[in-house]
Amino acid sequence: MTALAQGSAGIALVVCFALLRTRQVKAAALLLLAQSLSVAVAAVALHRPELAPAPLILGAAVWATRHRNAVLGLLAPPLGGPKFGVLVGAALAALCQSQGALAQPLAILLLGVLLAATRPHALMQVIALAVAQNGIVLAACHLPVAPLTAVAGLLLPLPLLAALVMGHPRPGWRTLPARPRRWLGWARLVLSAGIFTATLTAPLDPLAAVFAPLFGFEGLLRAWAERERVAKAPFGHAAAVVRMGCIVLAIGTTDPLLAWVAVLGALAAALLPVLERRWQAATLGFCGAALSLFGLSLTGLALIGPSLVGPTLIGPSLIGPSQFGLTLGMTALAFPSLLAGYAVLAIVVPDLAAPLTVLLLRQVDGAIWSPAAAWLTSGVAVAGLLSCAVMLRRTANRHRVTLLHLAQVSVALLAIGLDRPDGRYAAVILLILLTLTRAASRAGNPLATALATAGLGGVPPFGVFPALCLVVLAIGGQAPWRLLPLGAALVLIVPASLPARFPLHDAMPGAQHGAVSAALSGPAPRRLRGIRAALLSVAWLPLALAAIVGFLTPDSFAHWLQTLTAGAS
Repeated sequence: MTALAQGSAGIALVVCFALLRTRQVKAAALLLLAQSLSVAVAAVALHRPELAPAPLILGAAVWATRHRNAVLGLLAPPLGGPKFGVLVGAALAALCQSQGALAQPLAILLLGVLLAATRPHALMQVIALAVAQNGIVLAACHLPVAPLTAVAGLLLPLPLLAALVMGHPRPGWRTLPARPRRWLGWARLVLSAGIFTATLTAPLDPLAAVFAPLFGFEGLLRAWAERERVAKAPFGHAAAVVRMGCIVLAIGTTDPLLAWVAVLGALAAALLPVLERRWQAATLGFCGAALSLFGLSLTGLALIGPSLVGPTLIGPSLIGPSQFGLTLGMTALAFPSLLAGYAVLAIVVPDLAAPLTVLLLRQVDGAIWSPAAAWLTSGVAVAGLLSCAVMLRRTANRHRVTLLHLAQVSVALLAIGLDRPDGRYAAVILLILLTLTRAASRAGNPLATALATAGLGGVPPFGVFPALCLVVLAIGGQAPWRLLPLGAALVLIVPASLPARFPLHDAMPGAQHGAVSAALSGPAPRRLRGIRAALLSVAWLPLALAAIVGFLTPDSFAHWLQTLTAGAS
């Protein structure tokens, strides 16, 4: 690194501490502009001029919006006080010094996350995301990564910045007649059907060929269940289609950078319709996306050129040549950063938990996977599983399905952490059954929803129960002690998944909102129509498919999945 690049990186790091002290957004925007200029100078000095425009563009964009809520004021002081933020930031910067050339970029990234966590002001949080993006660009200057990595980092604060500039969509759609609003639901159904058809006809790699149609099928069933909900805003329908398309794209593509951009799009589509009440969660989610992009850059999966990356984008040669100043110790940050970012994204948007686990499966045979990564995965899985189990005892019914879903994703991570083919096979089966069972819980049939919810909890013989048996067998064959947290969690999860009463009556038309007795006392043809509608609901299709996969899996399909999860790709 030249003296000019060292000085510019040092200035960028010092600006982070100044941002932790300032309480005026205008001053913070000016400091961000100075930091962006320093990062651009460092990129040019390190002979990576193609990375220089991204921080300048973002710094100028934030400066142009500095007049929106210009003063932070006394009502929103930094959490813990500015001295606390500076002390924590100094500790983080000191811990990063062991990373050699990546010490300053990593410190800037973590200080950006710290700034977002300690400043409740909206524009200050956008500035914090811009700081994290500058850290990623500065890291990219030391890594043999594609210039598109910096462009991808440019997308980090843009959704929140655009929301500040344009404002949240107002409820003017409520003035539309009910019929046009219903047509929007049917339009969403048609688009969802098109996406699902594309997953069946497009050429996909083996892992994507399993999960892309599954997530497309889940989105199609959800669109069917919500097709006539006139209370749903048109922006919500459009965001649901975008979210479904981004999830399918993230699973279907083999380009890890494009997959990250698709995950970011799914995150934005899930949070923008509810941004007014979930701004803090959105900020946390985009910080997680920044951490995952940093880990992705370190994996070398975004490298360009056949001399740096093999045909499969995986191998021991992916950490580029020595002129980038990299050492093997620096790559130890790759998987923890990736896993931490994915964990934050899954907490903020639980719908992304299963797709992110599938993306994590792609890393199992990569160069960043190691025994330490397996232990880290197991630790995160145990923490998530026990947390969901405890929260299920205290949460309302409307959050029960979400917590059950996250708990089963944690079980899949626990199986992946075994670092054995039988563990990965059990995780794949569990993710398949989990996706099908959750699709049934969203199809709008109360009876099927109750059975699917019980299946999500592992109640035999529904839902994920066969996959849980596979996980128990895989864990028992290698590390029986891991059955202790799994068993303790299931003791709390299984009772919480059972319905308080059998909801057969709620499945009949007219049985909603306390009209059960009216539905039962009606004429016999009406009762028969209600029972027929409950039994012929589309919600039974994913439950039937889950039973077939769980108990009647064809030997050829099981052998193909075992080959897929057996070893190196």
